[in-house]
Amino acid sequence: MIGGVIRDHKGASLPGALLKISPLTKKDRVLRSASSLASTGLLSFVQKPSDLVEARALIGEAAGGVAKIETPMALDRIGI
Repeated sequence: MIGGVIRDHKGASLPGALLKISPLTKKDRVLRSASSLASTGLLSFVQKPSDLVEARALIGEAAGGVAKIETPMALDRIGI
């Protein structure tokens, strides 16, 4: 692709890149009040330990959590 816009539900692969974005979206933060009803939180595109800390702060200590760690570099950063 040369130029253009990446539309919804499309993606790009950037091997080795650490993106300075949160895996939590604005919608995730809006739904925070509902998180007290959840027993488990799920998080995709985890890149670094601070992503897990941010998610834990959102869902609380009582809920369980599942992280989708998608790259070998993320595993190294997290220490797995």
